[in-house]
Amino acid sequence: MTDPPTGLIERWHWDEVAAETVAQARVRGDSIALIMIDLDRFKDVNDSYGHLAGDTVLRGVADIIRDCSREGDLACRYGGSAGDEFLVLLPASQLDAALAVAERIRAGITGMSVTAKVTREVTTTIEGQTASIGVATYGLGDLVELDLEDLMLDADVSLRAAKRHGRDRICVANMDVSATTEPNTQATKRMASWARFRRLRSV
Repeated sequence: MTDPPTGLIERWHWDEVAAETVAQARVRGDSIALIMIDLDRFKDVNDSYGHLAGDTVLRGVADIIRDCSREGDLACRYGGSAGDEFLVLLPASQLDAALAVAERIRAGITGMSVTAKVTREVTTTIEGQTASIGVATYGLGDLVELDLEDLMLDADVSLRAAKRHGRDRICVANMDVSATTEPNTQATKRMASWARFRRLRSV
């Protein structure tokens, strides 16, 4: 059960497997994380180069997600046949692990270069694609009532924040849940600082 353009898990099958994975995490008391990825201004690719070129970009992004994810992570294309969003569920993952995967994906998309046909005779190289990413994590104390929809809502809130604040960045939901986890790279430290700033602004 795969999405034809990308080869990732088909969305509705992902829903079933992901919901079961979250339920298992709740039973075991494991932490869990969700990464939501949205390609910035992807419509411009379709408008400028055509929808087949857009599919080439989507396949390139899917390859990056596969390369950057860990064994056991669940990735899918979100939004149906016209979607340029992706989801990655990370079982048994705290914030630092989720941020590390998210940053690898973001950097991979930024550095991506794909060749696509524009007409029968003309090909072009597409570069400079960026992505906005939202991350949601839950730890032991939050898993009692957690379901997949909650996790998706929090990741979506974070994604919208990334879009609002300039795109090509990662924002995090529920930073306080993983307060004992110290981000271990400069990029994740900046993300943590931004998330704390947002919490203070909302109080």
